[in-house]
Amino acid sequence: MTNLCMAIFMALVLGSQGEPSATSLDAMLCPYDLNGDGVVNNPDLLLFLSKYGQVGVYDQDFDGNGSVGITDYIEFMRYKGGVCP
Repeated sequence: MTNLCMAIFMALVLGSQGEPSATSLDAMLCPYDLNGDGVVNNPDLLLFLSKYGQVGVYDQDFDGNGSVGITDYIEFMRYKGGVCP
């Protein structure tokens, strides 16, 4: 539970700095758009946080290490605000 609280806190702190302008993510298949609406935004962040701290095979496990954690969160935040092709 502590990890989830930390992730939510970090999301709020980083999110308060404003989302970047829509950056094209043409060079990738857009795995960070978890809800498939074409934008990596707060609804995707909520889907990410719903699996934070869990072990298993999840779309939110971007680094493929078998758990959804801080490295996955950092990777997600790199693309937050981006628009998918």
